[in-house]
Amino acid sequence: MLLVVLLGVASAQLTAVLERSKEFAVLAALGMRARGLVRILVTEGVVLGLAGAALGLLWSTPILHQWASEGIDLTALIQSEDGMAFSGVLIDPTYYPSFGPWVVPMALFMSLTATIVASLDPAWFASRTDPASALRVDR
Repeated sequence: MLLVVLLGVASAQLTAVLERSKEFAVLAALGMRARGLVRILVTEGVVLGLAGAALGLLWSTPILHQWASEGIDLTALIQSEDGMAFSGVLIDPTYYPSFGPWVVPMALFMSLTATIVASLDPAWFASRTDPASALRVDR
């Protein structure tokens, strides 16, 4: 799941970098160092991660709370109402996922880590932009 998040965020960030190549070229031509360009893109990644974590928590918290209290009925998959035995251990067909206050910091940590890691490659790409070639207009 994290790999999908990393690829999605990296793709969005790289697209943003390619669309804004002239902007980064102007900033570099005006004297902004590569570290400043990297800082801009990583900050955008942090904002993207915080927004994604907030929206994800708002969307998933009621669903997780319902699943934790009522359980997820898997009898259709197990095809037995009594449960399923595996190596002598009876498996209940209703699954109760854990849910608690630990979900919020974990979601924030995972979201921020994924977006920061995914923002590093596009930021490195933007910091290596040659202003002369990026601002050149071919007729």
